[in-house]
Amino acid sequence: MAHDQPHEHRVVTFTRIQLALDEPTPTLAPEVPDPRGCKAIFEELTSTDCEITNGLWTGACGRIEERPREALLIMQWDSPEALDKFRHSPLYAQFLHCFKLEDAPQSALGAATTDESLYLLGLTSIATISFRHPATTEQHQRLDALEGLGHRNLGPLLSKTKVNVNCDKLRLCEPQLGPTGERFEQALVLHAWGDADRRRRFHDDDWPNRPAVWEEQLRELGASSIHEETAVLIPVEDDLSESQKLQFFGKFLNADAKAESRSTD
Repeated sequence: MAHDQPHEHRVVTFTRIQLALDEPTPTLAPEVPDPRGCKAIFEELTSTDCEITNGLWTGACGRIEERPREALLIMQWDSPEALDKFRHSPLYAQFLHCFKLEDAPQSALGAATTDESLYLLGLTSIATISFRHPATTEQHQRLDALEGLGHRNLGPLLSKTKVNVNCDKLRLCEPQLGPTGERFEQALVLHAWGDADRRRRFHDDDWPNRPAVWEEQLRELGASSIHEETAVLIPVEDDLSESQKLQFFGKFLNADAKAESRSTD
């Protein structure tokens, strides 16, 4: 794995796939069956010998809780050039065939740019926020300024919160086409909870009305629709070590402990 390095123009792609209830989430883990033949694609993308990625690629997939026959595959590319190489390579045709996306190749990879590496592990809420095209510069700036559910500057009660929430915001690069021909722009906001208990404690114990406040702030930006869903993201790579998992979750656990200490002062 070649992650956590500084990247100025990393690209993240989002692909929705149909996943039968008895089909495992695609991963390179050797004990997980591979009925689609996905592992050959993932092995190539993660290889340091891959001319497309040079090994600078990572991905995660999770079944959508609200629609269990659908899964979301999130892939991080080191640069726009790497994604473009993939789209013009024979491997892309295999990818479309593997996930039965041949009829919609243009919508198979919704791409967004980011300066940071996303945390793609564990229970994650994904909010898709739509704006009428073209969104204004002010809308972009105000969305960028929002810090998500767990940011303490958004309200005095959050100074007492016991759960820290990681938030990543991304804007899709290209306008999308609606069912009646209208064009709209989309942003995605990912809240990484880690596990269901941390999400429950945040919503039930810390600030139950925070999601409503967050949605109101998005509506004030002029969002025409807000759609939220949840998935337990599983890394595609099978070599995510226990220390790496602890490093990820430790970020939250340490923040939780500090918040707990503040709340009892």
